[in-house]
Amino acid sequence: MKPLVVAVAVLVALIGEGLEMTGATKMSARARVTGLAAVSVLLMASLVWAAQGRTLKVTVNYTGNGEVSATNAVLVSVWTSPPVGDTTAPLALEVVQENGATVTFENLTASPVYLVAFYDTQGDGMVASGMPFGAHGADAQGTPSAIVVGDSQTVEVELSFDDTLRIP
Repeated sequence: MKPLVVAVAVLVALIGEGLEMTGATKMSARARVTGLAAVSVLLMASLVWAAQGRTLKVTVNYTGNGEVSATNAVLVSVWTSPPVGDTTAPLALEVVQENGATVTFENLTASPVYLVAFYDTQGDGMVASGMPFGAHGADAQGTPSAIVVGDSQTVEVELSFDDTLRIP
């Protein structure tokens, strides 16, 4: 059950309990309108949230020299612009500990997005110089191409990479 639906149910129950505790048998017109307005706002917010839910499912395959594991994982990141240097932060980040695994990024707040994965050669969860990386639709320099994810849409992509591209 969605958290917002639960919140509305709790709100309605609390209003009912509050009336019983005060001994009120009838709700005033003002209280009914206020309660109805609050419930309506919550329901409308949930509809807006559901309409904007963007999902990106990524299946990751690393074909380089190392083995994908808990020690040497693949860090999969989603960006709002192609990452350049250390000046930008990813929109979302997931860790893959098994080759061929799929990660899901839900409720992305932007589109288009850019997908980049890093093979953690040092096993510390940090992106470092010399680390192999791959990017969705990358050009020869490793710049990723845009992935458009529409409102309420799920896009599935596969990202395969090896040791060819490395962080400078």
